[in-house]
Amino acid sequence: ILNDGIPESLLKKAVDAGQRFTKRLEIEGRKALTTSGTGTGAELLAIDLSTTLLQRMYLESQLAQALIAGEVQMPSNPFAFPLTTTRPTFRLGAERTVTTEGAPGTAKLLLTAAKLIGMTEYDSEADEDAIIAVLPMVTQQLGSAAADALEDALINGDTTGGQDTGTAADSQTKAFDGIRKLALAQANMKVSFATGGISSANISAMRKALGRWGLKPSDLLIVAGPNGYNDLVMLPETLTAEKAGSQSTARILTGLAPSIFGIDILASARVREDLNASGVYDGVTTSKGSMLMIYRPAWISGVKRGFTVET
Repeated sequence: ILNDGIPESLLKKAVDAGQRFTKRLEIEGRKALTTSGTGTGAELLAIDLSTTLLQRMYLESQLAQALIAGEVQMPSNPFAFPLTTTRPTFRLGAERTVTTEGAPGTAKLLLTAAKLIGMTEYDSEADEDAIIAVLPMVTQQLGSAAADALEDALINGDTTGGQDTGTAADSQTKAFDGIRKLALAQANMKVSFATGGISSANISAMRKALGRWGLKPSDLLIVAGPNGYNDLVMLPETLTAEKAGSQSTARILTGLAPSIFGIDILASARVREDLNASGVYDGVTTSKGSMLMIYRPAWISGVKRGFTVET
């Protein structure tokens, strides 16, 4: 406001009125952001919580972290993902001669999304009266539970539900076929630990079963359950300092088994250790464990959507 012949008292009233109007807009703007009104703030709150949950899920699941590099964003559901099955063929040739074509083979992988839903109810008054904030606790639990569900589906998934006895109709393991089911479907991909248990020789046998796909340790991943992981820690080849090479890598001191033969090791409580000799859970014979060796480049995770939070 330019003071061009305007009385000072009138100018002061105009400034006061402008400040009151601004303050009223500020108060109304704050009231407009709600958790239930469409287009009035609920979307902002949901996006923030969704991001937090997604971060928590990946932080909680080492297996999900390991497979992030293979994630493919799905613009549609289902989504056809192109693959090459063979590489171009090179042949002996000479100058100014045409060789036989050796084009790469191609195929199409159909990615179909499955939806996992978790629901937690709590009253806003409980949040107000609680000693600690309820929402952060619920958020932490949802993130942890989502990581556990995803890990279970990745390891024990079976769309038909016939692999393990007692699988619920709405179990997360029915989202897609997991690593154990696909490994059991290939007779030459199963290695028995009946003789020797978890030993360096049997781990080497798993790697040998992968053929040329087991050549590069950086492409491989071992996933073990609680008992299997403890057996890996106790392997005599790396247990003590004189065997491991230093105190910093001696597992009797660190209690950790990060790798063996250069292959990363992950521990997961979802690797079943209550199976029968055929590698499935029948509810009767539960004396066998399992361990997975994964060729990482062969696995692709299709992602259609992250977390969507509805209040």
